Amino acid sequence: MSGDARGFDREWAAGLFLLALGVGTRLIFATLYPTIPFWDFLQMVHFSVVLRDHGLFAPGWYWGQFNPALPVLLSLLFRLFPRDPISTARTATAIATGLLPLIPFLVWHRVLAFRWRLLGGLLFALWPGQIFFSGAPALDNWVLLPSVALASLAVRRLLDPADEGHPVSSGLLYCAAFAIRQEMAVVLLPVLLAAVIAPRPSTRTRRNLAVVAAIVAMVVLGIAIQRRAATGHFRIGSEHGALSLYGSFVPTASEFGWIDARAHAVAQDPSILDVNSYGSPRKLLRLTWAEAMRRPGFHLMRILAWIPRLAVNADADNLFWSVGTDRAQPSDRREAARRLGERWAPWLRVELALLQGLFVATLWIGWRRNSPAILILSATVVLKFLIHAAVSPVGRLVVPALALELLAIPLGAAAIAARPARERRRLAAIAVGSAALLLFGTPRLAAFVISRDSPVLPGVRRFALISAVDCEVRCELEAGAITGLAGTWARLEAAVVGDPLHTVGRLTCAVPVLSPEESLVLRLYDLALADGSTAGATLSVRVDGHEPRSETPGGGLVAAPREIEIRGAATPRALNVTVELRGAGPGPSGAHGQPASVSLGFERRIRAGESPDP
Repeated sequence: MSGDARGFDREWAAGLFLLALGVGTRLIFATLYPTIPFWDFLQMVHFSVVLRDHGLFAPGWYWGQFNPALPVLLSLLFRLFPRDPISTARTATAIATGLLPLIPFLVWHRVLAFRWRLLGGLLFALWPGQIFFSGAPALDNWVLLPSVALASLAVRRLLDPADEGHPVSSGLLYCAAFAIRQEMAVVLLPVLLAAVIAPRPSTRTRRNLAVVAAIVAMVVLGIAIQRRAATGHFRIGSEHGALSLYGSFVPTASEFGWIDARAHAVAQDPSILDVNSYGSPRKLLRLTWAEAMRRPGFHLMRILAWIPRLAVNADADNLFWSVGTDRAQPSDRREAARRLGERWAPWLRVELALLQGLFVATLWIGWRRNSPAILILSATVVLKFLIHAAVSPVGRLVVPALALELLAIPLGAAAIAARPARERRRLAAIAVGSAALLLFGTPRLAAFVISRDSPVLPGVRRFALISAVDCEVRCELEAGAITGLAGTWARLEAAVVGDPLHTVGRLTCAVPVLSPEESLVLRLYDLALADGSTAGATLSVRVDGHEPRSETPGGGLVAAPREIEIRGAATPRALNVTVELRGAGPGPSGAHGQPASVSLGFERRIRAGESPDP
């Protein structure tokens, strides 16, 4: 057999192996732990069903929150496989992300040695955090394909002096990425330019840029026309950008990264929601600027601290969406899923710390050896982290940045392979040292920042908790304080009322009218005193004055959520639910009672065999 034939066979064998490994691991996980989408991911599926059933210009509130590319794609898949949209979305996402290992392996053919292309494919195929997240139909999963493909084309162009650019494929991939996640229009600019600019200034470069500009203009116009037909507004982006920014700056957000700040915004300016449900962008930006100027040093420290926090914790945080909560798994898999999450969360932090260490060493190589490919990928990674350190610092949003880090590491390995052993040992020390610093220093840095944030949301007395798309529970604080808030949950903390040795928190919520077939589940979890214990804390719930259940935990019985089901009556009527929290006994100083806190949320329960109406 000739050398060319053997090389061809090797390429085929390696490609099929990467395909089987990438897709197979994700499908196996999706089968063993079938992720059930909830919150935004479930609404993404519902949006796709609406587009399938009513056409690509169907109106609805979804347009204010989501970009159209993924719902349109899923709606087409749902036409082919109409029986179970959730299962179809889960399987399609697992398969799509399983294709990632093939991209660098195939695109870098003839510009990078076989072993480094194989390494790049293996890093993607065996990325544990993404495998565990791959069943969630998230924008952050689907945007990986065009982002990694575009970045791979940029690397190919930079490694091959004869390559004059790829304007059509690069322009289409760039448009696909920002049509899925709008901030990718900024994040991917470095790799887009690298993929289309010819190695020498020439007419070819100008022509490439003109082709890309034309493609981008046509796609942007198409998106704007689709939104105009569906919503009446000629725009290309979603409507929640200003709210996302404000929710990252308000008090208490440093712990969670982002909170739904509408209630806090209304407390500052009651007219702020007059424009739409996401608030007036102009007024929200004004409030954000005022908050930033009120605590400029703190916010700079908070933003900078989020970069290592996201870099180390993102994969572990993403377990929440697949195995970290009961609603993410069928009832018969919840206990096994919970154990899997608890077992893997620490290791995923170690995994990401090591990845960051290798990326730091790769960046060092790129800087010392003046490698344009490494430096361009690194610039894209830094842009993505900086954007989300400032706006919505949530782990799943930086998954594309982690993917581009994986793409850069084989380039660094190839660049250093022929260097002296002493230099390789120095780089290994940089990688291990960076990983150790991040792994052990990040928790302390996070605790330091959180301790300097405001512990409560000042002024928040009334707010709504969403239990389903068309079902809001409106709550009013009667005693205590709100120390955390999102669209679907709130955290209530007791405060001193009268007797300084006792603290009280009380929240009354108006439950909407429920039919006899409906029920609403009140979930109560994470009950604790200020010192982390539960002894002496009492929690009671009353539904129209009756106590269906009363809790006095008294010592560590807070790991699992408590559920109280509120059933619809034969004669439908509105109900009031009161949650009362008390902390008793002197605090560490002996002067005051310890405040207790508890998280709560409502969920509309759907009868077996049914799903919420999109």
